[in-house]
Amino acid sequence: MFQQTEKRKERRRKKDDNMRRYENLESVMKTRRATRKFDPNFHLTETDIHQLLEVAIEAPSTSNLQPWKFQVILDQETKENIRPIALDQAQVEDAAAIIAVFADTQLEKNIIPLQEKMVKDGHMASAEAKDKVMRDEAYYGKKTKRERHHLSLFDVGAVTMSIVLLAESKGIDSCIMGGFDQRTYQEMFSIDERYEPVVLVALGKRREEPHPTTRFPVKDLLL
Repeated sequence: MFQQTEKRKERRRKKDDNMRRYENLESVMKTRRATRKFDPNFHLTETDIHQLLEVAIEAPSTSNLQPWKFQVILDQETKENIRPIALDQAQVEDAAAIIAVFADTQLEKNIIPLQEKMVKDGHMASAEAKDKVMRDEAYYGKKTKRERHHLSLFDVGAVTMSIVLLAESKGIDSCIMGGFDQRTYQEMFSIDERYEPVVLVALGKRREEPHPTTRFPVKDLLL
């Protein structure tokens, strides 16, 4: 009887813990709003941004190939230089930091390095890793360039959302921006053609509440 009572208590504790986790995440998702008016006096450090990225890269990706790269911009002059090619959006200049998120358009080149690291980290046996490399190379070798590009863009969306939700959980406001001249941006920073700039994420502290937004009801979204 005592053991059954303790088991029931443990199940209740786990249920309560799960509910708290859900409520915390729900709150983060419902309070996150695109911020376009940042406090220019608020600052973030490189360490602050790296801490966000360390967790954000836990986002899922196709075959765990993690086809993304990041560029962290804190320098004010650099932000001012980016603004004209980003539709002259003030948040580019006023944000405490900008994270440029790039898609790796040659994600298949990550297959071997990934499996080598899996073996080194003790997560996979060498023979298993070799088999995984063969299967992944065969699979992605059949994909067209356009299909591989689509996969990398999808994964960039996942990691970008992770960044802004983590930022929100730490009291950092954000704005995801796709409105910028990607080609000029790539040339401005001499970025390898392999890595395509997809979005800029502005991070900082809002100086006024953003406008409320509307969402379609779920019943209208079900096919």
